Amino acid sequence: MYKGNIRIELENRLIGWLQRNEKGSLSLIVAIDGKCIAEIRADSYRPDIASSVGGDGYCGIDFFFKDFRQLGSQSISVFCFDDMITLDEARLIEFNTMKSRAAWHKELKLTQLEHDIWPSLNKEENGLKIVETIRGPILINMNDYSTDYDLRKYGEFSEVEFQLLEHLCANGGTVVDAGANQGYFTVSLAKSLGKRGNVVAIEAMRMTYYKLCANIVLNGCSNAFAHNVVLGKSGGSVHVPVIDYSTFVLSGGVSLLDTEVGEEAPTTALDDLVAGQPVSLIKIDVEGMEAKVLAGAQKTIMDHSPKIYFECIDRDNFAAFCEFLLPLGYSLYWHAPPLFRPDNYNGCTEDRFGGEGISANILALPNGYALPEGCGLVPYEDGEFWPAHKFEPAYQSKIANLSK
Repeated sequence: MYKGNIRIELENRLIGWLQRNEKGSLSLIVAIDGKCIAEIRADSYRPDIASSVGGDGYCGIDFFFKDFRQLGSQSISVFCFDDMITLDEARLIEFNTMKSRAAWHKELKLTQLEHDIWPSLNKEENGLKIVETIRGPILINMNDYSTDYDLRKYGEFSEVEFQLLEHLCANGGTVVDAGANQGYFTVSLAKSLGKRGNVVAIEAMRMTYYKLCANIVLNGCSNAFAHNVVLGKSGGSVHVPVIDYSTFVLSGGVSLLDTEVGEEAPTTALDDLVAGQPVSLIKIDVEGMEAKVLAGAQKTIMDHSPKIYFECIDRDNFAAFCEFLLPLGYSLYWHAPPLFRPDNYNGCTEDRFGGEGISANILALPNGYALPEGCGLVPYEDGEFWPAHKFEPAYQSKIANLSK
């Protein structure tokens, strides 16, 4: 029988945990809009889960809704079942991520699992595959629901964002790709730069880093250099979560903040990693650790005044950027490029983001740099955070969620 428990703890966060039953292990499956992205089995004791959320503490998952909002999803589903029960006995807990925390509590419900959703939970037998994209061949994980899925479906990812980045590094130099994932942007920028510059790519997740290296080699990008480290204020070490890439994952949404379990990985300051290089652009997408990357890049920024492009969905991180960059004469711009492009490389007409999928980024430009035209940049005004009314109507509701 079902003995697990799922509940919402804290704003924008879901914590789920399972209890072992007499028959064997239980499984927890998380899906976005019917597409399974993670499976966690209750096969080991987790004292941290037992102490923090109760139960027997055999398995737990903790993640932020903001990761899924970035994908433009409307709902997250959590399935809990053991190895012995039939499909009819499985239970589904579902809720809408676009609603307030109070609404989540009010509308949390337990229902029977529908048969027609089950086929979407089937994993690919062979997880890795090389797909052709607008920038060349890319090795992806067929079980990954983040950027790998878009590369598979559309043959590209956030093309509008890349076009801006390409413009920003047109004069060459060293481009930093912090949080490079499988290396799609690394490869794209390296090809665009050619002999005029190089890309320094940093990826903390070991298995994802291997994929990054494979894609650099596949595309013959001899001007791209990959590093399997965690960027921070200084040297040291942190724990990096271990992900089972043979099952459904969302590798692009993994945060290293306050991680206490996993593989130990070295930390380094960006200043040390790119010392002596003419850094012209820094791209940062590190799931909440943007301020820590900035803390270790202060000398690079003061010496070279690079353009800086970073994901921004957290007020505190944004405040840290403002505190450091504005006194240096930087101007800030909001940028919300669409994740779906109707004329995408594969010609796929299905928008899996429902017309609301965007990346939420900030562009910091040094004094004297001409603002690129036609890129949808919205100037920052003192005290504001994601002013939804300044963007296209189709994206205003999504952006409004960021400003809450």
